[in-house]
Amino acid sequence: MLKNILKTVILTILLISFSSCNEEKPIQEFSDNFYTINPYWNTSETTDNTRFEIVTDPLDYMNNTLMFRLLPDDYNAGGKRNEFFLRTRDTIGFEVEYSFKFLFFPDFFSKEKEQDWVMIHQWHDRPLRI
Repeated sequence: MLKNILKTVILTILLISFSSCNEEKPIQEFSDNFYTINPYWNTSETTDNTRFEIVTDPLDYMNNTLMFRLLPDDYNAGGKRNEFFLRTRDTIGFEVEYSFKFLFFPDFFSKEKEQDWVMIHQWHDRPLRI
């Protein structure tokens, strides 16, 4: 009788542990509303801190966006550029989703402007797992 009760208890524990293994549980959930530029999660390599600021999104007044400026004399790290690095609180192994939208002044690609190479966005990260 005691053997049967012990077997039942062990079987119940195993069934409970196996059933809980199949449930997807978030390890960590993190979101950032981007209303502040906090040094603990991002850094910038810009000529000075007047080159970026958080402003109201011109296409959606309910949203904020990060605006960058690149002026003719902005040389940083050997090139004409201003860069912003996100140092998020997520860690390796977590699935993280980012989205970007780029808006330009109407004359940005005008034919009167000097022809040159323009890199708008560059992403550095580990390759995706296949």
